[in-house]
Amino acid sequence: MDNLKDSGLDSLIDSMPEPSVPKFQLKTLEKVIKDTEGAVKPPQLLDYFLIKGEFSIFFGASGTGKSVWLDQVLRSIALNVPIGSLALQTQRPLKCLLVDYEMSDELYSQRCKGKDNNLNNNYLQMRPDDFPVDMSPSDFLMQELESIIVEHNIEVVGIDNFTAIWPNVESSEDAALVIEAFKVLMKKYGTTFIMVCHTPKMDPREPIEQRHLKGSSTLAQLTPGSVWAIGKSYSDVSNRYLKQIKSRNQREIYNGDKVVTLRLHDTNGLQFDVVSLNDSERDHLRAESAVFDDCEIKAALQRPDRPSISAVADELGVKRHRVASASKSLKSEGTLRSDDGKNSLGGQGVNE
Repeated sequence: MDNLKDSGLDSLIDSMPEPSVPKFQLKTLEKVIKDTEGAVKPPQLLDYFLIKGEFSIFFGASGTGKSVWLDQVLRSIALNVPIGSLALQTQRPLKCLLVDYEMSDELYSQRCKGKDNNLNNNYLQMRPDDFPVDMSPSDFLMQELESIIVEHNIEVVGIDNFTAIWPNVESSEDAALVIEAFKVLMKKYGTTFIMVCHTPKMDPREPIEQRHLKGSSTLAQLTPGSVWAIGKSYSDVSNRYLKQIKSRNQREIYNGDKVVTLRLHDTNGLQFDVVSLNDSERDHLRAESAVFDDCEIKAALQRPDRPSISAVADELGVKRHRVASASKSLKSEGTLRSDDGKNSLGGQGVNE
């Protein structure tokens, strides 16, 4: 707790002017309704998952493609080009910042091959090598993020990942301090924040719920905006799905009865296509009696994100030696090579 207080959170919160003596304004019910009828609604940045000016948490298990999806969302906003049929209601491109604690410049550059990388300086990035050596990432962000937002006119910030930068946010008091610091920036500058978080290993037969958010479910409870998740599909190893977990400012359209289905491919760089807006989460969960044959295991090993043998075993719920055997068979056929212990088709795969 003391570390959080010493990391610049208190100084950021204290920078707000002292409130004057409160003067409460009482309204009739009719006036409340009338005032809200004329209010301009913030534009959607990613359909019902994200609106401009809110704090959003986006989480998922390892290997789901969180980093790929966050990058794709920020590119979409910076270009003002929607992702498939997901609504983007801004009238102009917004300037975005990615705080990337997951990838080096080299790895990210390899992922960019084949993509539209002409973003007119609307997409800035920071990585661990860019942080001062004498400061932790959390200290640096809390002390310097405001000046970066002001100097570069940043409107949307994606942080990948929250769990790595604030690994010890467990208690409700710690979570409240972190959330409050970002609320200050939102109030002062109207900045939109997207925080990537992790989930522990999940039962592939279970729907994604708020309790799966790693670190502290209090984060989700205190989040003033939206909480949404990405999950693996067990109907197709290349598919993922997006689900709304909580939304304070929008309707929960994709709450499980409906989810957004995505397909991962590397045709023009590693990215997702929107496949459907009407599938059910049940369509993506593994059936109780699911049995995978060798062909399905080989298909998983050969997909674009190049999963490791352990990742495929965990994902399909099969023994590791079965996956290792399938991998060996593919290598003998010359359709798969090994790269630092990972199965590969060339290029770079999904880390998160």
